[in-house]
Amino acid sequence: MVSSVDAVTGHICHMAVNSCLTPVCSVHGMAVTTVEGIGTTAKLHPVQERIAKAHGSQCGFCTPGFVMSMYTLIRNNPKPTMEEIHEALEGNLCRCTGYRPIIDGFRSFSEVKFIYIYIYIWYFLPTSPSLIRAMLYLRIGFNSDRMYHYFTFDLNK
Repeated sequence: MVSSVDAVTGHICHMAVNSCLTPVCSVHGMAVTTVEGIGTTAKLHPVQERIAKAHGSQCGFCTPGFVMSMYTLIRNNPKPTMEEIHEALEGNLCRCTGYRPIIDGFRSFSEVKFIYIYIYIWYFLPTSPSLIRAMLYLRIGFNSDRMYHYFTFDLNK
């Protein structure tokens, strides 16, 4: 992330940049913040903490890019919408997680709160073919908070 003062408004403007494509001379006079500068091993930054808690990092190759893109967004807008989060993360590629855990981790920064429900049903066939049991797994979440409920019921009743 590079930060500079806007000459017209006097406000600090933060921009996520691709470090591989940004010449050093183009950031002259700007503050440069890297992923190593936003947290420590003893105390992670909330962006780093939330991507870790949501299991949004597997191989770790793409994680610094996602973390810095989200960090830049919340520096400019502490309560972004989901559309702004998706837009901020557009230039990042991940080959491991499928993006859902990453988005789930960052969703808690959003102004809009989502309630989501996942329902999984497993069927168990015991030794007796006439008896079929099922277990319903219900996952209810409110942003980063999750509650888990398990129900077991008999389909033959």
